Amino acid sequence: MAMRKALIMVVLNVAAITQSSNPWNRFVSTPSKITFEECQGQIRHTLSQSSGPETTITYIQVSALQTKFLSLVSRGNISAADLCLQLRPIFRGFVDQLELFDQALGRFLKRKPKAFLRLLQEFVEQDDKRMFEIGGMLGNYGDEFLGGLDQQIEETKERIRAIKSTPKEYYPAIRAKCLDTLERILDNLNVANREKH
Repeated sequence: MAMRKALIMVVLNVAAITQSSNPWNRFVSTPSKITFEECQGQIRHTLSQSSGPETTITYIQVSALQTKFLSLVSRGNISAADLCLQLRPIFRGFVDQLELFDQALGRFLKRKPKAFLRLLQEFVEQDDKRMFEIGGMLGNYGDEFLGGLDQQIEETKERIRAIKSTPKEYYPAIRAKCLDTLERILDNLNVANREKH
């Protein structure tokens, strides 16, 4: 059984490297509606399968290009952020990778808050239990903020300002949930900062 799994992993890794069979490679190189739809189709196919995510071609291909892909998200590419949210169910069991996804989405939020709210609304509409993922998504800042409460406080304030820059009637439930979550995070950080001094 272990030998068979190892063989499958080798085959999948070779496929991940082959450009012509890798929609993620094409998307990262040239984000477009066509490459977005190819990646989205692969995600949907993967989610319809019963095999573990780590053995799927989607998991392997995205993992191989993760840094480049998440860089697109961080820089404000709306299609990449959309795919990043769609990938969450596939990467759910991989906390380290999901944290990187969340950090990129946090950077995206500051660049394109209206698009962030729209994409988040679409993400939650697919499964209302996803509303519970928002706290972890918004409160994950990255290694550069570890140990720096002042930096985390400022980052939280920036995210709050970004959300507040959107009209109140723009996805009001998601907007309110994001603001409530970020304000609770800010309160906790302020308490920790006061206790530190």
